[in-house]
Amino acid sequence: MNFTDACDLLEGNSNIAIRKVPNPAQPNSKAEDARRIWNAATSIVGTPADVYLARRGIPLSRIALQPNLRFAKLKFDGSEALHPALVAAVRDVRGEITGIQRTYLTEEGEKLCVDAKRSLGTIRGGAIRLSSGGDEDDLGAIYLCEGLEDGLSLLRLQGDAPVWVAAGAGMMEAVKLPATTTNVRIVPDNDFAGRSAALRAGVKFTKQGVFVHLNRLPDEFKDYNEFLLHHLASPVSPEADPGEESGA
Repeated sequence: MNFTDACDLLEGNSNIAIRKVPNPAQPNSKAEDARRIWNAATSIVGTPADVYLARRGIPLSRIALQPNLRFAKLKFDGSEALHPALVAAVRDVRGEITGIQRTYLTEEGEKLCVDAKRSLGTIRGGAIRLSSGGDEDDLGAIYLCEGLEDGLSLLRLQGDAPVWVAAGAGMMEAVKLPATTTNVRIVPDNDFAGRSAALRAGVKFTKQGVFVHLNRLPDEFKDYNEFLLHHLASPVSPEADPGEESGA
């Protein structure tokens, strides 16, 4: 472009076509924040998170080492004070960390409040992966549930396959399964939202060629952690499977 063309362009008299260069893709800042928190977090052994899990019937001594669970002290909803938090990594189907879920606690290992969970980053489509202690690359069969405590309870009672936690009932149908997964056992919470979400997820996965089991708890239990705690308090050993419905 010469000087005359440049002047015409500035005055709006030019016929020169202007090609707009698109802005480069911006990184997901919330996902980056989630990864920073995760990278700074530490082992949960001997922390309030360790105590919290033991109170829920899932002490670390009874489940395999969980590489996707860590501990941190973080601000809660903008407060200046730092609170203990159980931090769970959410990974996409490739295994990359895209977000975290934080369960805020007291120093004594209790939930900080009724609504103590907060997510950060990209959660939809991913899952908190819980290890059964076997071959982590063997994802042919997995359990899928809503909440972290339920997933860890499944590990304690079942332990025969990895457990993926969707971090919410509405997230279950969005979970992207590996191409190698051929069998999914869905264990929802025992309420309308959980059962409805499980049915939607089951239909979707079935259309993808995955064999789906829908497990339903007995009516008196609201979720799998409550089922576990009840049977731990019972003199009768807990059954391995609370019941099963037909495939979706």
